[in-house]
Amino acid sequence: MSLPTTPTAAPGPAPEQDGPQVDLLTWLELNRKPLLIGLAAVCVVVVSTMIIRHNRQQAEIAANSALLQLVPPTKAGDAVTAPKAADLLKLAEEQAGFAAAARARFLAGGRLYSEGKYADARAQFEQVEQAAPEGSLAASAALGVAASWDAENKNTEALAAYQRVITSFKDEPAAAHAKLNKARLHETAGQFKEALALYDELGRSQSSMFALQSAMMARAQLLSAHPELDKPVVATNAVNVLTPPPAK
Repeated sequence: MSLPTTPTAAPGPAPEQDGPQVDLLTWLELNRKPLLIGLAAVCVVVVSTMIIRHNRQQAEIAANSALLQLVPPTKAGDAVTAPKAADLLKLAEEQAGFAAAARARFLAGGRLYSEGKYADARAQFEQVEQAAPEGSLAASAALGVAASWDAENKNTEALAAYQRVITSFKDEPAAAHAKLNKARLHETAGQFKEALALYDELGRSQSSMFALQSAMMARAQLLSAHPELDKPVVATNAVNVLTPPPAK
């Protein structure tokens, strides 16, 4: 006779597990020290960046102030004393890396140009453009390079330099002035059709008013001296018929 089996007790509810909040608190407690160190490091980086930016701004202001001392703003009718190129170049070296240094070097190039030192001027203009090819002074500096070649009567180099301004800075006012000067060089070389084409191009473009008026005046003078250039091209659909030579 078999004994009756004793029924086993029903399993009770599983013990309640810790929620995600408890896990997070535990993790934070265990990693409190590394977290505090990391937070302190982030604060140091942020504060350092702010200090560096502030110092950079103050240095830029100081550089601009130094440039203004050399080239003070003037009013209409005031006597202007041009700064010496050497002083401008000294400032450019002392404030290298700041926008004021680029402006000082550009002004030094202009001063050297006005003194007839065209090769030295060209060197400064080239340095300005090379330092910041996308900068606000790049187009004017490239035009200065071309004008320096032009002033030295090196027409081949000047034509190439003007064309580079036209191609590289086509949306800048410098491009219109480059076209005007390039057209003048073509006229000097007796290349009247090339000059006329540039004058007409300036007339159709949205150039500066000075360049536009200068181009129209030069165009009128060119056509007055060479009226044959104003003759329209006559289109024809005629077909040339080849005839055999007469028999001998």
